[in-house]
Amino acid sequence: AQLKSGSRTGQKKTEPQQAKQPDADDAQLAVKDIEQQFIDALGTKVEIKGNLEKGIVYISYFSQADLDALYNKIAAK
Repeated sequence: AQLKSGSRTGQKKTEPQQAKQPDADDAQLAVKDIEQQFIDALGTKVEIKGNLEKGIVYISYFSQADLDALYNKIAAK
């Protein structure tokens, strides 16, 4: 960081913050859309942490019956 020339207070010159890239916003929206598709398909809370390249999918269940139903939905071909 540079000091402003002629400044009596010695304040640092601040750089303008970079705006988020539209591609990053589009990718995050795509992840949220996929997350909602999982929720609709599995009928339970699903959370995706990460991006389109890598991450973790959390699938919630609230009973053994829920877990069995999830297994049957995921393992069905």
